[in-house]
Amino acid sequence: MNQPSTSVLLEKMMQNLIGKPILRMHEVTQLTTLSEPHIFALQAKGLFPRSFKLVPGGRASGFWAHEVLEYLTNQANQKDNT
Repeated sequence: MNQPSTSVLLEKMMQNLIGKPILRMHEVTQLTTLSEPHIFALQAKGLFPRSFKLVPGGRASGFWAHEVLEYLTNQANQKDNT
């Protein structure tokens, strides 16, 4: 059975995120299939977009959707080039 290409999958993800500029951690883990600890480790190395506080002094944080999608696109392009 043929599986859709990476670019087709990314396009579908982007369509689902239209109108949703900020992603919460649970959405990022679902979208990337990376665990929270792995995301934190990648952030510490500067390899994954940084999260930001949604409210100054608050606990809730989010990610810009376009930065996460850019990360996924770059990862897909690297995979396609190897």
